[in-house]
Amino acid sequence: MESVPCYNNYSMESGAYHQIPVVPSDIGKTAICTPFGLYEFTRMTFELCNATQNFMRFLHSLLCGLDFCFNYNDDIPVASKDEAQHISRLRQVFQRLHRMLALL
Repeated sequence: MESVPCYNNYSMESGAYHQIPVVPSDIGKTAICTPFGLYEFTRMTFELCNATQNFMRFLHSLLCGLDFCFNYNDDIPVASKDEAQHISRLRQVFQRLHRMLALL
């Protein structure tokens, strides 16, 4: 990626895992007991079994068909050979994110 003139890397750090809802039938499996009561998660947390795999699958489906970018953990790198192409590619990525209601 160092040799491309236009490059951006976007990270889905802001509550990335929390953007994915837990299937209603599985919410009870997320329960934690505290001195203040029993709590159940309605959104995926990093600590859940297979959370990383599910998040990677979500990102892969989000970027499917955009062969100019790929996901690496919670990063979305976008590289282009010139500014016009880069703007077009960024627009495509942002439209996908918007359509899937995903936040960076």
